[in-house]
Amino acid sequence: MKSAIKSLAILAVLLFTIDTSAQQWRPVGGSRDASISGMALVEQGKDLVTFFVVHDNKKKDQVRASLIVLSGTGPIKLDPLKWVGDELPIDLEAATTIPGKSNEYLVLASVGRVFHVSLDRSANSVKVLGSFELPSKPKDADFEGFALQLIENKLVAVWADRGATERPATLFWGKIDISK
Repeated sequence: MKSAIKSLAILAVLLFTIDTSAQQWRPVGGSRDASISGMALVEQGKDLVTFFVVHDNKKKDQVRASLIVLSGTGPIKLDPLKWVGDELPIDLEAATTIPGKSNEYLVLASVGRVFHVSLDRSANSVKVLGSFELPSKPKDADFEGFALQLIENKLVAVWADRGATERPATLFWGKIDISK
């Protein structure tokens, strides 16, 4: 537990010491359908960064996931991905990489359903490998965040319900085994 606290403290210091004064906001997409609700790093090079992003779209014909490619100071490239699976999610809110799994992510829908997906860049698609419900969901939960972290060789998941007027926001966590 001490190492987990130490890791979080180091992360906090890094986040607060990054110089963002030279950074400029750059728009992505151009429409409401392209708004981003969650993102995870795919790859990073000297002048190239690629992110896997999810959208909180709800209609059948709207994109659920995309790739964003940043190349130097050039325009941002948004590449919609085809969602391959029997269940089309509604209102995706978060995406996280799975430590040790190349091109695999967990994405969270606001109702508490988590999708294990694999990214196939050659087919420009995301394939659902499985899905599960979060445990201990409050009534009328509206989940907004989800992350995975490898701590002392254990995979830990953290997720959050945004709360509502009658109940406070709640942070949940627990060990997770992706294979199960």
